[in-house]
Amino acid sequence: MSRGVEHPAELRAQVVAAVALGESLTTVAKRFGVGKATVERWYRLDGPVQPRNARTREEMGALVYDTVAETLRALTVRALITGSEDWVTRQSAADLAALDATAWDRVIRVLAAFRPDDHPGLDAPGASESA
Repeated sequence: MSRGVEHPAELRAQVVAAVALGESLTTVAKRFGVGKATVERWYRLDGPVQPRNARTREEMGALVYDTVAETLRALTVRALITGSEDWVTRQSAADLAALDATAWDRVIRVLAAFRPDDHPGLDAPGASESA
């Protein structure tokens, strides 16, 4: 680990890639024979850029789940209201048909999202080619 020595661009790229793939700064520094501060500086300068408002996969999954759950709750309430005899008798046949078509379309779309994958593992990230 010499100070002030210019390192090959290929080494720098390998170091940045290793950190980007999740290796610790200390492990990368030891493996490539450079200082931890150098690894940190190279990664800060050359590593992947993420917007400040980037969300993790888990955060996005939670937001999607919460949105779907709230939508389903709202649809349930709406179904109770629009299912009452008093409300139905005040609507035209055309309006009821349109409402019914919309409601069933939503039900079918939600259920379709839960169907099992026809080809599990096919083209899945990280799936082995021998599978």
